[in-house]
Amino acid sequence: MPLDISLPMPVEQVAHKTGTGHRMPYIKQVLQTQENSMNGWANWETWNVSLWINNDEPTYRLAVEYVEQSRLFGKKISYDDLIPALEYRFGQMTPDGCRWMDGKINTDEMDEMLSEL
Repeated sequence: MPLDISLPMPVEQVAHKTGTGHRMPYIKQVLQTQENSMNGWANWETWNVSLWINNDEPTYRLAVEYVEQSRLFGKKISYDDLIPALEYRFGQMTPDGCRWMDGKINTDEMDEMLSEL
């Protein structure tokens, strides 16, 4: 999980004041990784949908049922295949406004998460 780092000044000034200028590329990489991810997920959309699936009981049960049926019939577990059931049962969006089929969702991460249910 990425570190929660908040700096009071640009990273270049922090590096200069702390004598870590030689580590500048590493510091920038850490901060950029943090900015481009959300609690260990690719982005907010992926994190949000995963959060609803894992923490809202009706949504979780639907996902578990989908995974069990996929395994029973030897089908690949795919978030894309779960989307129609999510939309039918809960509407096109999570309760806080993220579309189940948002193009920003990292489906590889979602497939992995579903396979672990």
